[in-house]
Amino acid sequence: MKRLIAVLLTLALAAGLVPAFGVPAFAETAGPVFSGHSLVLENDIAIRYYVSRAAFDGADFTEPQVNFSFKGTDSVATEYVTTEENYCFIFRGVYAHEMTIPVTATLTALSGGTRVTGSTITTSVEKTCRDTLALHGDDVTLCRLIADLLVYGAKSQAYFGSEEPLATANLTADQLSFASSATPELNSVLNTRFVEVPGADVEWYGANLVLKDSVHLKFYFKAPTTESLLITLTDESGAVLASYTEKDVTPSGDYYRICYDGFNAAELRKTIYAKVSYGLDPAMLGDKELPVAGFGMEGVGSNTLSYSVESYAVAARNLGRTDQEKLNALLDAMMRYGVSAEKYMEEAAHPSDKTLVRAQHYFEDPAFDEEVYYVGASRDDTKPNESTSLVSLLLDLDGDAYNADNNNQNKKTIYVDEGEYDFFAEYMAEVYDAETNPHGRLVIPLDTITTSYYLEVANTTSTFLPVDKNAVNADGQKLWLNAFVPHNTKIIGLGSVTVHFEPEADEISYGASRTWSPFNIFGSVMIENIDVVAHNCRYALHNDDHNRYLGTVQYYKDFNLTFLVSDPDPAQTKRVLGFSQTVGFGVNDDSIHVFDQCTIYNNTTEGKYAYYGHNASGTNPGEAEILLTRCNISTANANPKTIRLQTLSKTNPGHVITTIDRCTVNGGLELHVYYAETIQSFDVTFVETPGMPITHAGDGKDNTDPYTVKYVDCSPA
Repeated sequence: MKRLIAVLLTLALAAGLVPAFGVPAFAETAGPVFSGHSLVLENDIAIRYYVSRAAFDGADFTEPQVNFSFKGTDSVATEYVTTEENYCFIFRGVYAHEMTIPVTATLTALSGGTRVTGSTITTSVEKTCRDTLALHGDDVTLCRLIADLLVYGAKSQAYFGSEEPLATANLTADQLSFASSATPELNSVLNTRFVEVPGADVEWYGANLVLKDSVHLKFYFKAPTTESLLITLTDESGAVLASYTEKDVTPSGDYYRICYDGFNAAELRKTIYAKVSYGLDPAMLGDKELPVAGFGMEGVGSNTLSYSVESYAVAARNLGRTDQEKLNALLDAMMRYGVSAEKYMEEAAHPSDKTLVRAQHYFEDPAFDEEVYYVGASRDDTKPNESTSLVSLLLDLDGDAYNADNNNQNKKTIYVDEGEYDFFAEYMAEVYDAETNPHGRLVIPLDTITTSYYLEVANTTSTFLPVDKNAVNADGQKLWLNAFVPHNTKIIGLGSVTVHFEPEADEISYGASRTWSPFNIFGSVMIENIDVVAHNCRYALHNDDHNRYLGTVQYYKDFNLTFLVSDPDPAQTKRVLGFSQTVGFGVNDDSIHVFDQCTIYNNTTEGKYAYYGHNASGTNPGEAEILLTRCNISTANANPKTIRLQTLSKTNPGHVITTIDRCTVNGGLELHVYYAETIQSFDVTFVETPGMPITHAGDGKDNTDPYTVKYVDCSPA
């Protein structure tokens, strides 16, 4: 994240490198030539300089380097980044109040063993910003970011007493109008006891903001010793941002301090968490060295502190300083700049990033593993909650689809040991035994009453009778049962895990095959690193979460699904068992459904779908997001509806946002209207995905419902 905004800005500002920012042609020199330069906003403010590789190498130059001069100090840059088109040098070290001070860059190279001098660029951050505004005046979000940066520079100049012309002095009225005007609403996340540790030896004292070429935060703490100490800074997802040992700690009076400088422009409102530990295993420190003298001491460490740059800005508004007005103006400008950077990041980022991260974060909560279970081919008493049957375990966790309560909302993680699992056999073991079902064929009874799931009575009629999902036989065994993955469940495969659901045609009835799936999803779930092979059933994966839990999150990673063509039912030879679709997915209000690096395959030759997604048919179809990212979706024969998106609600408006991102699809996309009486709409975005044919279809409607199809870094078929 720290470097992302730099990459995006570089791409935005460097399109058309010559003469993008007024760089002269330098025809007068026989030396190497800069091809352009751009503004870079990483965790500091910098300028990037480009050297065309084709021109440089074509002239037989070698070993490029740049001589910089800034504020009377000279330096030589020999390190550079090589891209497909350019050698890239970066000049860093410009403080916010130094944006108008010029930087001079001179390119040199070896030619025939002699270092020759080429072109020179003299510019400043402020000048580069104005060039950017002139070039990209139609990009409002980018222009707001650049204008807010210059206002931040001007307020920094006023606060630090700079005698240079203000960074905003040369802006036109139109350019200055891009700058944000509203006073930012600031909130503090300061909590010295975010996670409390009884008897903590280390006490957090305070924090201080340091404005240099980037924003730094200094954290102060009191500790009995720094030997064997490890300070860890993490973000909201638990990712480690930085770690410090004794050699990184600076004494400060009665306290110690550390300094974190990893914020980029878009992270001024980002919450970070700091904690101190003692006596850790040196292997946990990576490349950092643990002082030998104190290793093994049993210090208790500290509470976890939560803090942010924004929290400092809130606290600093009322310090009562003589320069309080200038300080407040500086902090307000800094936060406006940070908010603009956030907005730019949101709009310029890869279209899938936001949805993917939202889905991941739901399951990265450190408290998610409230209940942990294991499934293995053989029982292991050393593992808690061990089971040899995933089906049985799901039922025990309230995963019975027809339990009306479904009250188990605890967060559950199930680890499945490497191996092959026969789900149909597990189902049969739960439903029938040899004595009660001597023929071993799963048949759904048709003589009871309930209010859901209707099945055909016989071959020759389209009459439907309801089926009792709670029906039991004389011994109290359920006759009709389908295990669901219950709400708030993660299922993680350990190694190579394959789930088979492949009943033979004489083992399952037409009615049963039309309602069963090895994975029926119910609520927020995550499934990772599992392969499924399905045959003679409804789908390999089916989402039945219609209107049970609104706002669900479903995340599938390395979940590989294969659906084989179904057989005819021996008792109903004109019928085909099951469906011919690999994934069947109904989405509900405010839900997210992510398929990340999944394979979805269907060997049907009937023109059926590998992936079928629709909005819910119930009372709350609302708005939902589907993301297919880095997936391989295919059928045995490429057909125009390998992927189908459908409106399924007749009377309730629905809006499904679908992104097909960096996917391989061997067929086409079908957008289908199903007797809708209200507005149903789809927004489809293709990202770096080869173009595919798109067809529209409908059942009894004129198919005027709105569809929006967009292409990012790719073209239509």
